[in-house]
Formats: sequence, structure tokens, C-alpha cells
Amino acid sequence: MIFQIVELQIQPDKMDATMALLENLVAGSRAEEGISYYMPTVSTEDPNRLIMLEEYADEAAMTAHRDTSHLKAALGEIGAYLAGKPSYRVYQVAEVEVK
Repeated sequence: MIFQIVELQIQPDKMDATMALLENLVAGSRAEEGISYYMPTVSTEDPNRLIMLEEYADEAAMTAHRDTSHLKAALGEIGAYLAGKPSYRVYQVAEVEVK
């Protein structure tokens, strides 16, 4: 299982447009095989900081997502709404034995 956290700083006057843009992205992503969680969240400390929480079954699912039309469409538009460079972090779930 792989988690990706994407942090986006949105221009203050562009948050509504950003959330509207995310509707198609989230709907399409949640319908993909191999994605079990795909959720936009907003920071409680900064209302213009959008954090995408994404859970993939494996690397292949994450790679396949990058090639979807709904992601490509969102990426083509969202740049105009950003106030800074996005941050991407990827985590592999660690196996922990629970006794």
C-alpha cells in the first residue's frame, strides 16, 4: 500500500474555483481500480492550503493514475490557481507485527 500526500498553496481568491475543479478529479480518481482513498482536505491553520490524501494499492495503481484523463485535465488547469510550488510526498506502508 502506498500513500501520497500532495500539498497545494492556493491563491486566496481561487479556492472556490479550485474546489470546483477537484470535483471531476476526485470522482474519476475514486472510480479507478487500485485507489482506495482520494480526499481533498483543507488545513485548519491556513484556509488556502489544500492537502490531497491519496491511498493506492501499489506502485502500478499510482502510475496508472498519473496517466488518466481526469488527472491530466486537472493538472492543466490548476497551475493558474497556485500561489506556490506543490509538495509531493510518497510513503510505503511499513509492515508491523501486532501481538
